[in-house]
Amino acid sequence: MCVKQPSEAVIGVDAKVHEIVSTGDQTVYSPLSLLVLLASLLGAKAPQGQTESQLRNGFLSLQKKPDNNLASFDIGDQYVRQVMTSTRCNMQDTTSEDAPPIFCIANSMIIAERFEKAIKRAFIDKMTNDYQFQYSTVTIDTINAWVEKNTNGMIKNFLQEIPFDTAMLLMNTLYFKGQWEKTLDPVRNVMFESVDGQKYPMDRVGKTYSFPYLRDEERGFHVINLPFRRRFGEMQVPLDADVYAQLVPNLVRTPVNFEIPKFRVESKHKLKPILQAVGVDDLFSRSKANLSGMSDLPLFVSAVEQAAVLELNEYGLEASAVTQMTIMSKSLLTIMNPIPFICDQPFSFVLYDKQTNKIAFVGKYNRPTQ
Repeated sequence: MCVKQPSEAVIGVDAKVHEIVSTGDQTVYSPLSLLVLLASLLGAKAPQGQTESQLRNGFLSLQKKPDNNLASFDIGDQYVRQVMTSTRCNMQDTTSEDAPPIFCIANSMIIAERFEKAIKRAFIDKMTNDYQFQYSTVTIDTINAWVEKNTNGMIKNFLQEIPFDTAMLLMNTLYFKGQWEKTLDPVRNVMFESVDGQKYPMDRVGKTYSFPYLRDEERGFHVINLPFRRRFGEMQVPLDADVYAQLVPNLVRTPVNFEIPKFRVESKHKLKPILQAVGVDDLFSRSKANLSGMSDLPLFVSAVEQAAVLELNEYGLEASAVTQMTIMSKSLLTIMNPIPFICDQPFSFVLYDKQTNKIAFVGKYNRPTQ
């Protein structure tokens, strides 16, 4: 769905969230990828006390939904189960001319080896058995290979480092690819006018065709729905805001001369400000976070980050996202400060060969050479 002259009210995203993610000239963000991780925490009963109530309220706020009086466990559990059973994922079918839209979701839970025994078995079982999280203790290279595979190569080298204090990483990937119901035609050497009036030469794609269309004079926007070949069948994803539920029935097949830029948008977002904007604070606090449903160790979330890519051309649309939640140990931060070992006085040194179990060199250093 494409909205011309949009506002956050039409897009269906919380206004504060819209402001945070709409940085730069182009941006792409996946609410669904973030919400799956949040819902998984709620469903697995990881947050407790005020941390749980804040996360529950923030989770509902991000979807612009009122409180439904369900227990936090049920809210999260229902959401994740519905998403995970709504996928249509056949990566082998991405090149076929008549391939239906592909929608893949994958989850991963990486636990640092020294924390394995500290994470509650009930939490691990819930995440792996019910929410399809792959459980492993792996390296950066293995994690990046997993992300690249599950985004069909669209996102590479996502993870650069794992802080030493990290107890766990929770990760979600999304991948979508669909071919237009009618292939669009290239439109060469046309102009695009930005908000500040600047004009840029570019190529577009388009078609004169009967598209589902709506013009809302009162709210000042146009909406066009670009159908995919073979559609989604019975697939439904609980991402749509109420505004879309109201818009879709009003779209009418109308002859439209439609043109849109060919584009590829790549974005990286730190999502902690988004969650704080909807009242999720304690989750990130070393002193207040309560994740006792996950572990008896004092843990907190240090970061939530996302990378997303979306590419549109005359044949269709391809998009992917990865969201990572970094969970750290509070106690480790205080007791694992680097131990000073400063060689500013006389010292001895040994070069030891581990393979032969022999000392190859030994020496001492008393003062610098004059």
